[in-house]
Amino acid sequence: MFGEKTYLKAGDEVGVAVHWNIVDEGDGLGKIHLGVVAEAQSWVSFGIAESGGMPGSDIVVYSASDNALTDYFATAYATPFIDSSQDWTLTSSLVTDDGFIIFEGERLLNTGDNQDRKIVNDSRKGSIGLAFPATKIIAAWGDQASVTAGNLSYHGYNRVKGEVRFYGDDGDDDAEIIVIEELLAESDGIIALGTLDYTIPSTEDTTYAEFCFSYSDLLELGLTPNENVHLIGFEPVIDQVPYVHHIILYADNSGDCSEDIGQIIHVWAFGAGTYALPQEAGFKVGPNGFNVFRMEVHYDNRSLDEGVIDNSAFYLYWTRSLRQNDAGVFSIADPAVELQGKKVGDGVSRHIFQCPSTCTSYGLQGGDVTVFSEMLHMHETGVYMTNSQVRGGNEIRKAVVDYYDFDQVGGYLVQQSEFTIQPGDSFKTACHYNTDDSVEFGLGSKNEMCIAYLTYYPSLPMQFGCGVEIFPLFPVCDVEYSQEILASEDKLGRVFGTMNMFLPTQTPTTRSQPTSKPNEEPTGMPLTQLTSKPNEELTLSPTQLPVSTFLPFQSPTTRPQSTPKPNEEPSGMPLTQPTSKPNEELALLPTQLPVSPSNSSSDGSILKSGKWVGCLLILGSIIV
Repeated sequence: MFGEKTYLKAGDEVGVAVHWNIVDEGDGLGKIHLGVVAEAQSWVSFGIAESGGMPGSDIVVYSASDNALTDYFATAYATPFIDSSQDWTLTSSLVTDDGFIIFEGERLLNTGDNQDRKIVNDSRKGSIGLAFPATKIIAAWGDQASVTAGNLSYHGYNRVKGEVRFYGDDGDDDAEIIVIEELLAESDGIIALGTLDYTIPSTEDTTYAEFCFSYSDLLELGLTPNENVHLIGFEPVIDQVPYVHHIILYADNSGDCSEDIGQIIHVWAFGAGTYALPQEAGFKVGPNGFNVFRMEVHYDNRSLDEGVIDNSAFYLYWTRSLRQNDAGVFSIADPAVELQGKKVGDGVSRHIFQCPSTCTSYGLQGGDVTVFSEMLHMHETGVYMTNSQVRGGNEIRKAVVDYYDFDQVGGYLVQQSEFTIQPGDSFKTACHYNTDDSVEFGLGSKNEMCIAYLTYYPSLPMQFGCGVEIFPLFPVCDVEYSQEILASEDKLGRVFGTMNMFLPTQTPTTRSQPTSKPNEEPTGMPLTQLTSKPNEELTLSPTQLPVSTFLPFQSPTTRPQSTPKPNEEPSGMPLTQPTSKPNEELALLPTQLPVSPSNSSSDGSILKSGKWVGCLLILGSIIV
């Protein structure tokens, strides 16, 4: 039997059922045993997706006509390539009379093949817990009568995607739900900050709207006076999905909205989900921590649509059980967008930002810090990004996204264990773009950016960043910037998709005696789970969790104003992906924790709308 499973939905129906077991022998050795089921006649595929789409994906395809598994890899939204090393073995297959394809196969967790994705230990019970990103997966299927290796029919709308933890620990089948469930269990309450009933301007492509929440607002939302708590998680509730490009949450300890609030504590961008901090750290809120928040929402109204009202929100999970460390964010490259207005370059370009060792030598006088999360961020013409850490002249670590896909995820979270930054460490951040001569660096979505965000503990008493003239009066953290034009994307230096010269070329694996008996069950794949009513097998959605009600919304007393940027371009997010019914996105709402009447606002609700803040870009603030 398979211990783990997930059901990838196409609309309201299950498109593909995926079952698996991990046999980990340590030191990178071991195998994955995979079972995939789809209602299809010709072929079905499963892939591990770097950013959530086809580019950079490792794909295996089962073909019913020749009863074979074929190893593929994809570098674009196009027909994938056959892997030069066929690493999957078909162990069982079945084509049922009622139109289902079922196959089982296995491969090594780490094949050593650059055209395969290594399956890493993504357990939520690892050293950084839920802060370790889940694994993105895709699947598709086709009904063309004859399919052979290298001749796949186009799947059309027969495609699904999701996130899983291959090292699921306890049979969890939805990574997002597991994060929410654990945050609910560990939290003493939720601070709900919203943009309630904000009308997105129809006269500008790009608007930066800002909402401020003072300490008195936070007390109204459930915090106790003179008590420190830790924020341990952030859940985005995105209402108008096609229009909300990103949300940044800033914090300070001034207590009110009259002063600049410039220290970043969380970034949400398209494609990201609920985020939980590791058990070792939290963002302190209270009299000895942050006590005022500024929520900056970047809106894109590409079509200048009128009458679009947004009710997006951040849910901030907090606990009275203070953790060992306070958390902070270290940003690298061009976090203050000082390159605004500079041309990116015509064709394929490389932009390098070298953060000197003087920055960490000065900033880390108290000792090492531990990084538990790293996000790489560009915009829609970004194609490849790296962030290297250098110590003693040697590169000791390198975060990479080989095929950056802005349409799938606005900020790429790197799958890696925690690491330390020591005084004297330096960083080299390289952002690569493929665009024409019209694109500039800037704040709009069709402008470009290059930022790496590192979340760490223990936090520093100062705002910690290293960028292009990030602190004009503090040059020890100024990066050295350079750029060059490359001949093509082949010169980027990507690893995924390249051929390992030492690996033997193999042919697709087949079974000598294919099975097609309609009543036979493949090993570990009970057909009782695969009826013609797939919704019966769906796991609980967040709205079905066994708790009371959703956090209610509050009508704002003051509608926040926007800060339009007339020269900026709208988001590159494809409008075909979001639903035309924005309220359906509220399925990610967490269920309500017990909130006493004394912790509620005067009308009984606990979601707060902020006051407008007039400033946009302040010294050291981070903008995506």
